[in-house]
Amino acid sequence: MYLETPLPVATPSNRWQRQAAQNMEGVRQHLESVNESYFQHLQHATGFGLCLITAGFACLLHGLIPSMCTTTGSKAICKLHDKMVVNRKQNPLDCPDQTD
Repeated sequence: MYLETPLPVATPSNRWQRQAAQNMEGVRQHLESVNESYFQHLQHATGFGLCLITAGFACLLHGLIPSMCTTTGSKAICKLHDKMVVNRKQNPLDCPDQTD
């Protein structure tokens, strides 16, 4: 059976527009709180993500072969903590030695 009248075209509702405005305000507030531009934040967050992925693979390898990558995961966490938290507060973690 064919419809004689065309279906209405979906248009964004006011709810979507309000949600988008709230999201943009949240983005602006977060970027101000970390004192970064959007692209600086993108660069830092991407670097953190890649570091975590690499550390995750090292932890998986360590799980398979316990003598390998014995401190890689903890060193990555300390490094990221220092970059993210200690740069804002002076509370360094007690990190393991940097030798693997």
